[in-house]
Amino acid sequence: MSRFTRRSLLGAAVAGTAGTLLSGQGSVSEGLLGSSPRQYVVNIFLWGGLDGVLTVDPKDATASGHRIQPGYRPDERRQGSHRLFGPLMGALSRHDAELCLVHGVRTETLAHPLGERFVRRGRVKASARAPWLGELLGASLPGDAPMAHLALGASPEDFGSEDTPESAIVSTELAQVLLDPRVRAERLGSWLRSRRHLQDDALGRLVSTAEHSPRFQDPVLGPQLQLALHALQGNFAKAVTVSTPTLYLDAHQEHLEIQRRRLVPALDDIARFMDALKSVHTARGSLFEQTTMVIGSEFGRAPTYDGSSGKDHWPESSWVLAGKGIRGGATVGETDRELRGLAIDYRTGRPGGDQRRLVLIDALSATLLHVANPGSMSHGFRSEDVLQCALV
Repeated sequence: MSRFTRRSLLGAAVAGTAGTLLSGQGSVSEGLLGSSPRQYVVNIFLWGGLDGVLTVDPKDATASGHRIQPGYRPDERRQGSHRLFGPLMGALSRHDAELCLVHGVRTETLAHPLGERFVRRGRVKASARAPWLGELLGASLPGDAPMAHLALGASPEDFGSEDTPESAIVSTELAQVLLDPRVRAERLGSWLRSRRHLQDDALGRLVSTAEHSPRFQDPVLGPQLQLALHALQGNFAKAVTVSTPTLYLDAHQEHLEIQRRRLVPALDDIARFMDALKSVHTARGSLFEQTTMVIGSEFGRAPTYDGSSGKDHWPESSWVLAGKGIRGGATVGETDRELRGLAIDYRTGRPGGDQRRLVLIDALSATLLHVANPGSMSHGFRSEDVLQCALV
């Protein structure tokens, strides 16, 4: 719900942005036409272990001495405007010029529940009571949106805290109901009636005014991306988290087929989402120019296939950044002939130099917090962990 307790206000005060949490309630028309400073972040989590070799980190089996088994021929790779991509990159490859690829990102775990917790909270070894990164970003971002953080595809239990979640929550099921004319009126009416006791229900306004005609095609991410787009257009929320179900990409058997069936439609819809952000303009430019996008998973997939044509979990993964504050066309870090992430200099993004470090999920979070509020770090994140090489 759009509520702010001591915990969220403390986080905002540390970030120097407590005032933005309690500012005016923007309407849809104000969101489209308003000229006040506004900035957004959209986190897209593809749970289960994203296979970078099939997408943003393509490999040649011969060049790796067959230590890596891509599952495709070198000529099946897709050519973007700046780089090569794996064959399952889908339509997202046409946005190559806007994408910053970050390879070798570590969460220091191979267990799904821990990996999801660390990614949602933006740091390795995060406790179950730590706030979601989306909440910290919402408290740090400028703007007057009534919801600091909108969590799509989530439930209150996902927050793993005894405290009341500081985020507005919309389950995958509810997002799908909005696009189903057979049950929409009944289910939406029941949901809205359950919220009548709320004095100012920004989440209810968001859901009740959402477009009912599908704009995206993926049955899981599509409805969430449609709500996320509506939230940004109407200035309902500053930070938005979009999530697939747990284990969605986990494939210990028939890995390539499962990834092809689930990953390509998801990435195609993310490409459509970027198109939509670019096409919507406010007084301060396109929504894409005001929005930072992040795409990732809790860890990656192993370099080789097993006897069941599956892939095990892998400690490194690749992430994608795009939009406001991000250096499009950049590649940060790299993986070696065994798919191991290399230590890099955070200033250059390359393995050389005398200040090399592994890329932890903490570094991505510090970078996003810096983009949201330059020069301000809180909740244990450090300015020295910012990936300067990923910034404009």
